[in-house]
Amino acid sequence: MKKKTYLILLLIVWFEGWGLRPYGALSGDTKFIVTLFVMLLGVLMYYSPVKKQILKSCMMKPFWWIMAGILLSMIPAYLYYGQSFSQSFITYRSQLLWFVIPLLFVVSPTERDVVNAAKWITVLMASAYFLRLLMPSMFEIAPEKLIHKNLEDLYLEGISIATIPIFYYLTLLRQKIRWKYLALIIFCYAYIFIMQNRSTLFPVTLLMMVSLWNIRSRYRTILVVICLFIGALFTLQTEDAWMQLFDETATQLSDENYNRNIAFNYYIYEANSNWLSSVLGNGFLSANATTLMQDLMKRGIYNSDMGFVGFWNQYGIIPIIVFIWIMLIPLIRRKRYSFHLKLWALQMLMCALTISYFGSRVHLIYFALYYYLFMLYYIRYDHHRTH
Repeated sequence: MKKKTYLILLLIVWFEGWGLRPYGALSGDTKFIVTLFVMLLGVLMYYSPVKKQILKSCMMKPFWWIMAGILLSMIPAYLYYGQSFSQSFITYRSQLLWFVIPLLFVVSPTERDVVNAAKWITVLMASAYFLRLLMPSMFEIAPEKLIHKNLEDLYLEGISIATIPIFYYLTLLRQKIRWKYLALIIFCYAYIFIMQNRSTLFPVTLLMMVSLWNIRSRYRTILVVICLFIGALFTLQTEDAWMQLFDETATQLSDENYNRNIAFNYYIYEANSNWLSSVLGNGFLSANATTLMQDLMKRGIYNSDMGFVGFWNQYGIIPIIVFIWIMLIPLIRRKRYSFHLKLWALQMLMCALTISYFGSRVHLIYFALYYYLFMLYYIRYDHHRTH
């Protein structure tokens, strides 16, 4: 199987087939097992003795630090919430998905394989979205979400993947202007706009505008004029949607009862009552040990809403330091890393207080793909400078 094809299969399973029946009707545990099986299949197909050396190399050190932080968070869960280590190992089972990072090094796709897989996944997501609108009975959808068929109600997991082709083709566009690149960027961006996920849409829009403005080419003026024309036409046609998104954002940010505002205040001022929890987190808590998570949900407080802060609250400061280090290196050493990797890092950093919560499988795979490509550049340009 081609590596690009395997990545597409992995991502389809990872996003649970977007609810397409009969796969979408399976239980969450069953789909989790299928995901692990597809990961194991990748190991069996692509593993070789050479890959063993890669897994022992410095490329895996940040991964092991992340895993160490996750495992150490079991200590506060035990000390302060009475969650036994055996219960933690059961509750933490979803964290096995982090092993997708070493899996990527075993598969060893090229940068183009990753981008092409992301491109085709975006096409499949867009197709699944319109199919859900036309034939919702083919998908596992809660009945209450079918009444109005709102965009938000039919939201598909994996929208962040659509930014990968955008960043990559923006980079190619800086090197050589090809209308094919621009068409692919427009297609992926149009899908993100349709989904109207502000945490993804606002940063990628800003990054696209800056990237297009800074293109250096003898055709730059023509391209800028064309992009401004398309942008102006698009903005006029979608003015109401943009105003609604901005008004909604402004209203929520100024509302003390908005879930994210409540969650931020809780995690900053209430969540950690001791230094150990501040360093190692509070752990991923089971309802069998404490009702804390259920009580927080009743207040509208979710770790997944708060990005790095939510992850820190559960798994401590160690993984957060790793995340920030991995994302800042391409921005600091600008000449050694691809432009699209810098845009990708900026996208995640700009979402650090919203959707950059890598405890969620959807956002974990987005980070894992970045981690893999980052390490390819790091080994090529930076590792030898520090050893």
